[in-house]
Amino acid sequence: LESVIRAVGGENFPRLAIGIGRPAYKSDVVRYVLGDPSPQDAAVLADAVDRAAQILLRILKEPLSRVIGEVNRRQSTHDHTEP
Repeated sequence: LESVIRAVGGENFPRLAIGIGRPAYKSDVVRYVLGDPSPQDAAVLADAVDRAAQILLRILKEPLSRVIGEVNRRQSTHDHTEP
């Protein structure tokens, strides 16, 4: 990310983040982030990458602000409905 910031001359650019959750214990962060995901986590990650690809394709065709607004609204609703 630092090389992108240097290349574009600052941090003012759109980003698409894919979250991976958190490990059960703080001491497991490095293994959780850098290790191989479980089969269940791998499936969730693959789905997230597919959704991200769909969002990026929309950004190429539609105004960025519209896509970001819709994605953020949908994510906010999703976050509040999940346990």
